Amino acid sequence: MSQPANAQELNLLEVLTQILRRKSLIAKGTLIALLIGVIVAIFSPREYIATTSLMPPQQAPSSAAMLMNQAAALSGPFSASSALSSAFKNPSAIYVGLLSSRSVADALITRFNLLKIYHAKSMTAARNRLGSSTKVEIDKNGLLLISVKDHDRIQAAALADGYTTELRNLAGRMAAQEANERKVFFETQLKEARDRLIDAEVAFQSVQKSKGIIQPEAQTRSMVEGIARLRSDIIEQRASLQTLQSYTTDQSPQVQLRKKQLADLEAQAAAFASKGSSVNAAGINLGDMPDIGMQYLNAEHELQMRQAVFDMLLKQYNAAQLDESKSPLIVEVVEPAVVPETTSGPRRALIVLGVALSGFIFSVLFALASWAVELATTDESSAAQMRAFREAGAIRWRFPFVSAANK
Repeated sequence: MSQPANAQELNLLEVLTQILRRKSLIAKGTLIALLIGVIVAIFSPREYIATTSLMPPQQAPSSAAMLMNQAAALSGPFSASSALSSAFKNPSAIYVGLLSSRSVADALITRFNLLKIYHAKSMTAARNRLGSSTKVEIDKNGLLLISVKDHDRIQAAALADGYTTELRNLAGRMAAQEANERKVFFETQLKEARDRLIDAEVAFQSVQKSKGIIQPEAQTRSMVEGIARLRSDIIEQRASLQTLQSYTTDQSPQVQLRKKQLADLEAQAAAFASKGSSVNAAGINLGDMPDIGMQYLNAEHELQMRQAVFDMLLKQYNAAQLDESKSPLIVEVVEPAVVPETTSGPRRALIVLGVALSGFIFSVLFALASWAVELATTDESSAAQMRAFREAGAIRWRFPFVSAANK
């Protein structure tokens, strides 16, 4: 099938031909881009990277944790402490997050006056700049690496070491806050436990006073021994009376005295037998001792329990007070940051090459665009549409690469 005269076939060979026709334009554009790249590379400020390496931070055992471990030792290997310790499989990842936190960044921005150095208009801009200049990672040996890039090599080393200091400060603030919250909690619980302990002491003393019993076991034993002693005295008096009657008359004063003593002892024994119990000096019947003893033991157990709870809470409160001033994190620096002697950037050759390549691509596209405009102006209908478009005021510029013959 034949094609119209004004139709033009576009193929790769023709495109390459048109590009070669405009090789001077492409060369000029590439050269200009190359010069721009050289200027940018020359005036780009040098960059330095300082790195500090840390051992994975170790959690110092708090006083409260040691108390919990002592209590949990009785519960065997499946205690709560072992479950909590196994929950943190990779503690280094936690400290990577802490080093990348806003609190650490704000502290460094304030400490090193980075708002002024970075020419940042807000804290957010300064945080973003600091974050893009900092890299925190875990190497294959498990060490924490903190790398900071800066135009000032001294400041790069200072910032890298500053992260270590701010990590300690942040951990200290978090521990102090946690210890203070525990102290406030245990202080409230301690007041309640003290009130309950006082109530238990009052109730125990009330049982002692109302029942007249101080030591149930000792008092019961004393009452039983008193009954046995009374019966032994009766047997002894009877034996003594029989001995006297064997060689004296009943009217003898000694016999009369023995009879009177024996009658008194038997009267006491009869009184005890009629009541079915014995009475001590406080007026407590031996038959009532089980009930009284149970009341005494309940009051005593309640007092001991309240005392144990109070002692435990007091230890926790004292531990929280101690943890407020205790450093919870042990950060060991393996290699502190040193002032770098060599630059890490910018890579000037890559800058020049990248800008030159961009200029070459732009020049080729510009050359192809100029060829497309020439094709449009050679076609009558396309030329009419372009003239109408220009007359409408949308385009006020002219193509210098269009030949006068095609206008």
